[in-house]
Amino acid sequence: MNWSDYDKLKFEGVTRSGLELLVFAQEKANACKEVWEKAIWDFVLDWLQPGVDYVEQMTSGSTGTPKVIQLSKSAMLYSAMNTLTYLGISNERSLLLAISAEYIGGKMMIVRAILGEHELCYTKPTKNPLENFEMKDDIALMAVVPYQLEQILEKASSSEMEKIHHIIVGGAPFPENLKEELPDPFPFIHATYGMTETCSHVALKPLNHGEENASFKLLSGITGNVDYRGCLVLDCPALNCRDLATNDLVRFSSDKEFEVLGRFDNIINSGGVKINPEPLEVKLREIIDRPFFISWLPNAKLGQAIVLIIEGSVDKEMVGEAVNFMNDEFDRFQKARAVSFVAKFLRTPTGKLRREATRRKLVRGMKKNRPSSS
Repeated sequence: MNWSDYDKLKFEGVTRSGLELLVFAQEKANACKEVWEKAIWDFVLDWLQPGVDYVEQMTSGSTGTPKVIQLSKSAMLYSAMNTLTYLGISNERSLLLAISAEYIGGKMMIVRAILGEHELCYTKPTKNPLENFEMKDDIALMAVVPYQLEQILEKASSSEMEKIHHIIVGGAPFPENLKEELPDPFPFIHATYGMTETCSHVALKPLNHGEENASFKLLSGITGNVDYRGCLVLDCPALNCRDLATNDLVRFSSDKEFEVLGRFDNIINSGGVKINPEPLEVKLREIIDRPFFISWLPNAKLGQAIVLIIEGSVDKEMVGEAVNFMNDEFDRFQKARAVSFVAKFLRTPTGKLRREATRRKLVRGMKKNRPSSS
């Protein structure tokens, strides 16, 4: 797929291509007063830059330390084609960009519009992106992060929801409590699995329409297996990824379908017993209605002692309920030895919990509040 053949973009009812689009994008970028909007047109300019067959993008850290990498424009087109084909999105439909074009998810919405000759609509990537967006026509595809979807479900009208055909949700793990609020029949909502290195998602999972228990399904041309840690390894020549090792613990139910069990880097080694906290967190969501996670604190005897960390102010009743629940439901190695509270968790711009940074914040607070010896 030759990226230089794809130089058309439809915006506000007008299709522009080649030099005309280049001049228009430059004018828009120069006129933009807000960073989020300028990022859209800066990317269009990067895409049209002659002789440059890649785009530079900062990784999120899913497969290692965040760094700037080069993504092939041909690979981005392949990823866009995969998504549009899988979802059955035809030409002459509008796509709505509601997330930041500074990230790969936002850039890929623009590439999908270019590839499929779709009308590109965009709105400020706020908590509720539909709040100030006038929805004149049907939206074939919209990409959001979980906290945006939560606001949309709460505040969007039924007539607005009926105009959106597909919503893909990524950037952070999908909250289990949101599944109960997902509408039928429209829109179709899909969780995404992917990373910057794979030009956004490589797998999709339906979340409504009776498929709430479905697994992630790898898209066309992408294969996966597990390494010695039980982590997913991806392979797709068209995306320029060969044996790309992730830190996601997975279980395959077929060659194409898998379930994410948790993160390898979240594993706790307590007294030589390795514990995956994320299945335990799923159980605890039955009784804890605040953001929380299970982590560890340094311990002289165990090395890492399990701790339940809850966001917000101290709630002794919640502590008691959590302790009783763990005593009943967890084995002795899985029970938290302490329940701690952190006023505000640390998160990424897309709302993803920064577990280790929040744990360190807790440890610093404990050291600061520890009485000094005289």
